[in-house]
Amino acid sequence: MSRDIDLLVQPEAISQAAKLLLKLGYAPQLPCHPPAVANWHRRSKESVWAGPSGHVLELHSRLNDNPGLMRQVTAQSPSRLVQVASGILLPTLQEPALLAYLAVHGASSAWFRLKWLADFANLLRGRTTAELNMIHQTMLALGSGRASGLALLLAQRVFALPIAPELQAQLEADPRVRWLAGESLRQLEVKAEPTQRLLGTVGIHLAQTLIGYGWSFPLHEGQRRLAEVVGRKLIRG
Repeated sequence: MSRDIDLLVQPEAISQAAKLLLKLGYAPQLPCHPPAVANWHRRSKESVWAGPSGHVLELHSRLNDNPGLMRQVTAQSPSRLVQVASGILLPTLQEPALLAYLAVHGASSAWFRLKWLADFANLLRGRTTAELNMIHQTMLALGSGRASGLALLLAQRVFALPIAPELQAQLEADPRVRWLAGESLRQLEVKAEPTQRLLGTVGIHLAQTLIGYGWSFPLHEGQRRLAEVVGRKLIRG
C-alpha cells in the first residue's frame, strides 16, 4: 500500500486545483491554510492534503524538487493510462519520461527503498543492451542528469540488468556516480527509515547536490534548499 497519491498539474492551475480539492472534502496539511497554497508552490514542488476517507494526496506543480531537472516534462506531456485496480485507469507519463522521473526520484532519496529500484528494473526487464543504451540517452536528453546512469548501474548490480560493459565502464568512471551508487547501496542495506537514524538523511542531502551536471548545480541546489526552508517557515500555518 502506498503512503500517498501524487497528482501533477500545471503550475498555473494550482489555485484552481486547490479549490477543487477543498470542494471534494480534502483539507490542506502542508501548508495548513488554503490561501497559502499558491505561495507555497513557488518554492516547493508539492502541497499535502488529507482526504475525508483518510487518504493522503500530494498536489504537485512540478516533478522534482530541483526545477532544473526534467524541466520540459510537465502535466501536459504525453501520457498513457494504466490500470491500478479493477476497472480503475489513471494517467501517467509515457516511457522514457516515466523512467527518467523514477530515476530522479530514486536518486533524490539515495534509493533508500528497494521497491523503487525494483519497479525501475522491472519496467526494463527484457530490454537488450542496445535498447537500454538508447533509453539512457533519451533520459539524459530529458534532463535526468546523473540519475539515469545511476539507476541503470544500481539495477545492474542488484537485479542483473544487462547494461553494456562499455556503458557500465563509462558510468563507473564518473566519481560522483560511484559515490552515489555506494551511498545508495548503503542506504538499501539499512532497515530503518533515514529519518529514524541519527544523521540518516545526510547522505540523501548530499546526493541531491550531485545529481545534476555542471559545477554550478550544487551551488544552485544549496540556494534552492535554503530558500525552500526559509519560505516554508514563513508560510507554514
